[in-house]
Amino acid sequence: MREMWRLRVMMGVVVLWAGVPTASAELPLPEAERAPDTREAMPPPEDFLELPRRDAPSPSQGVTAPASVEDQRAPRTPPEVERLHRSLSPEREIPRSLTGLHEHEAPETWEAQGVVTIDALNNAAGGVSTGLETVSLAEFVGVLRTDAWGWRGMEVAVHLAHALGDSPSRRVGDVSAVSGIDAGGANGFFVWDAWVQQALPWWGGRLRVGVVDFNNDFYVSDYANLFLNGSFGMGSELGGEGGVHTYPATGTGVQGFVEPGGGGYLNLGYWFGRPSVEGVLRNGGGGDFFAGELGWRRGVSGEAGYVKLGLGWWRDMERLTHWAGEDWRAAGRSGPAFSAAPKVGNSGGYLVGEVAVGRRLGLFFKAGRADPARNRYAASFAFGVHWSGVLPGHQEDALGLAVLQTRQSQEFLDYAAGEGVGYFRAESVYELTYSTRVGRYWFLQPDFQYVLQPGMDPNIGNALVVGLRLQALW
Repeated sequence: MREMWRLRVMMGVVVLWAGVPTASAELPLPEAERAPDTREAMPPPEDFLELPRRDAPSPSQGVTAPASVEDQRAPRTPPEVERLHRSLSPEREIPRSLTGLHEHEAPETWEAQGVVTIDALNNAAGGVSTGLETVSLAEFVGVLRTDAWGWRGMEVAVHLAHALGDSPSRRVGDVSAVSGIDAGGANGFFVWDAWVQQALPWWGGRLRVGVVDFNNDFYVSDYANLFLNGSFGMGSELGGEGGVHTYPATGTGVQGFVEPGGGGYLNLGYWFGRPSVEGVLRNGGGGDFFAGELGWRRGVSGEAGYVKLGLGWWRDMERLTHWAGEDWRAAGRSGPAFSAAPKVGNSGGYLVGEVAVGRRLGLFFKAGRADPARNRYAASFAFGVHWSGVLPGHQEDALGLAVLQTRQSQEFLDYAAGEGVGYFRAESVYELTYSTRVGRYWFLQPDFQYVLQPGMDPNIGNALVVGLRLQALW
């Protein structure tokens, strides 16, 4: 009898090993003859293999981890790469991987990323002269978080860059900058950002001190960042007489952010002195710069239901005496003096909004205005469409169509007319672009821009710019 039970036990073990259930495997054994069950003591396979868990946090803060190891190692999508040029912003999906650690329960201690961007833009017709110009920008971004050492909520970030190449706008003659990485001749190495940020216990607050870029957190539209033209990033009215601290000339400042709830937010910033390519305080009578943005947002760009609306204002305390303008400086003059007496202070405001129509279609608009008595480029507006996943199987690709316009102030036009110089009132740009990923680390973005009335100069013909952006990310 005992031998029969042993035979049945052996048959049951063999059957269970083979994975085929039989009646012999289901016969109960006497309690005294049952083999001890050691399955509870076996550690799970994940403890042996250290497999990634799907519910584990992603290396990118605020982004759900992909379902496979291969996807987790994959580079970011083209719009995300584009946003690396302002990658230290806490309010957008990609920059959250570099800031805003209070939004994540288990942030990485440190992160680093690099990108090289090359814009080859050919002025095919019109403008000042036809021909090809190439500009490049190499960037490194590093973020260190102190949570693992007991100091919760602190981040130290550095954003280094090296610009190279001649400006494509010198052939086009435009004021909007057909390439957003055009450093305006400021080639070489510079510190773009270098700051310390501390999360605050109230209203999701953050306080940031150091070298900071205004356009990281102000006047920002996620969908507009797809386009090559620089004025889709920030209106030209802030790039003239306004002493704004942004690429490539940033400066030392203090920023504060609060999100009291319900989607509302308030950003405030104060910069000391005039902006500098070196990213440090420039002495010599420069005025300070102040900015704020009050707004509301819901969701994340690229997802259904996303909405953002922001109202911003700025003030520059520089003492202005002359209009700015490359055409005046090229003629050997500093620019015409104001008809009114010089005064301290220059100011303006802007409105930015965007909305997701489903998951694939996004719409955006921007509008800005500066004091027309002190700013040659006194107003700008832009609007456009961002469409992702246009082609089947290419969900990360993005197609964009947008238009922008920069307008001169009537005060400047009247003054210039009195000097015997005539200008058009506005310059307009129409841009069509398509961004696609090629392989693991490369991105291609063919681009077409038509510039109407470049530089508002009647002597410059409308320009057709055909180009290609190449990016490598690691």
